[in-house]
Amino acid sequence: MFSTELVPADWQYLLTVTHDMEAAFIASFLDTENIPVYKKPIGIGAYLQVVTGGTNFGIKIYVPKDCLERAKEIIEAFRATELSDFDFDDEDFDDL
Repeated sequence: MFSTELVPADWQYLLTVTHDMEAAFIASFLDTENIPVYKKPIGIGAYLQVVTGGTNFGIKIYVPKDCLERAKEIIEAFRATELSDFDFDDEDFDDL
């Protein structure tokens, strides 16, 4: 027989993002790697999420301790390729 009791994860700080959309993106990105995410709004951000549906005060993102190193690797790899995948030059903006 197995236990249905929830065991709290030892959540470790991963990074801070600026707003809800960025937090949702990071959470979904890590979710594809089966890494759970705990999002904690900074300051009155939690209140603003209830009242306005969002916050721009920042959100701290935490992951379970045993997933921290893998989450860091994923975020670093994403950041390294985020803009390097695009090769912009002046001609790309001539049509604008």
